[in-house]
Amino acid sequence: LTLVDSKRYYPPGVRSPHIFGNIGEVSQVEQLVNPVYKAGDLVGKNGLEKNYDLVLRGTKGIRYLKVDANGRELGDYDPDRNLPPIHGNDLYLYMDYELQSFADSLFEDKRGALVALDTRTGGVLALVSKPDYDPRLLSGRINPNEWKKLVNNPDHPLFNRALQSTYPPGSTYKLVAAIAALQENIITPNWSAFCPGYFRLGRKIIHCWNKAGHGNINLLQAIRGSCNVYFYQLGLKIGLPIWSKYSRKLGFGSLTGIDLPNEFPGLVPSIAYFNKVYGEHGWTKGNLANLAIGQGELLVTPVQMAVFTMIIANKGLYHPPHLVDAMYDYTAHKMVKFPIKTNYVDGISDRVYDVVREGMRRVVDGGTGWRGKVRGIEMAGKTGTAQNPHGDDHAWFISFAPFDKPEIAVAAIVENGGSGGGVAAPLVRKFLEKYFYGRELPRPVAKPDTSNVQENPVAPFRTESLNPMPITLPVDSL
Repeated sequence: LTLVDSKRYYPPGVRSPHIFGNIGEVSQVEQLVNPVYKAGDLVGKNGLEKNYDLVLRGTKGIRYLKVDANGRELGDYDPDRNLPPIHGNDLYLYMDYELQSFADSLFEDKRGALVALDTRTGGVLALVSKPDYDPRLLSGRINPNEWKKLVNNPDHPLFNRALQSTYPPGSTYKLVAAIAALQENIITPNWSAFCPGYFRLGRKIIHCWNKAGHGNINLLQAIRGSCNVYFYQLGLKIGLPIWSKYSRKLGFGSLTGIDLPNEFPGLVPSIAYFNKVYGEHGWTKGNLANLAIGQGELLVTPVQMAVFTMIIANKGLYHPPHLVDAMYDYTAHKMVKFPIKTNYVDGISDRVYDVVREGMRRVVDGGTGWRGKVRGIEMAGKTGTAQNPHGDDHAWFISFAPFDKPEIAVAAIVENGGSGGGVAAPLVRKFLEKYFYGRELPRPVAKPDTSNVQENPVAPFRTESLNPMPITLPVDSL
């Protein structure tokens, strides 16, 4: 007895299961949704396999046979009635798999995600979610024991952290507050605040990561040094309605439209949301101070952060992220290029982007993100250290380069990594070195300005006294 089994072939060294996905037998629900599927068909279950299933699968052929009473084949019944199968189409991706594989290697023994986008097209240059699994385990007949191990693994390797996991963005989100305040003329870049290392809000004292304080600083200095106290005060000046308005304007709380299934929208709190969760008088200014530095109930995905970085790099112009660049159509026997969509964020002026971009440039030129600086490349970035109620802090870094003519935007998070400047920034630096130079370079020559920036700014904002409510599911109805 011979059993015929369809399997996907992956060349040696290829993993990236969250990109490619897997196939499996069609379910009854999938048949109801799409009548083209028949019982026993193999269909895409995840990743590109699912999103582009109808493009990839082709069309079945038909062959009419004569058989005897015992079921033995006696040849074609009528060859003219036979229909040959039609080959499925081939997809061509933006990414260079050597760069993708290198990005994978940077997360060896780490949990987290990295998304790199071409700022000129929205093409996905790399997308990493770790831990992952060997896609060969889900190719062909699936071993029940292997499947059980994957499902029950506490690190959740089946989960695509790049677009399904939601995190507080930490200090990377201070840029949203800066954009909102500048555009609404609430402040100018010269507006200053004094940071003694803490901020008193009512009877509560909340601390800056720099316990010694930053002193009297303006907006560019606050971005460069990632001063919590400055942005606590700025958040209170902005107010929740304006903060929520600009958060949504910049793409948060919504799907990016990446061509992969099961993307999560994250969560942007609003007055209606807080009133629903806490009651009309159950929340305070402390919640807003928390949000202004990217903590509290705010939740984002790494792919949203990459798109946000592209928006800043391009001064409002952006392209929905997408993996597929072109398709070879076997019916027409020609290559079909997928169109590039272009969107624009209305209502934010170039002068506002210019200020924020300059602040990001200073972050890597001696600021908290100096470890993310790539030698010979003028670039911009922002660090973030996000509190995690379930363990050590998460480390964030976002960046774009080159500064004057951006071509790549990157967002990376290392779960429980600690310091964004100490952990995520060097990781992104290595990735960008590979992108620009094809290899890692010796340690960058940039040094921190030790008079203003701590050598290892690992202490994040602590909010024990505020006790933000843990959010387990994104709420997109408010």
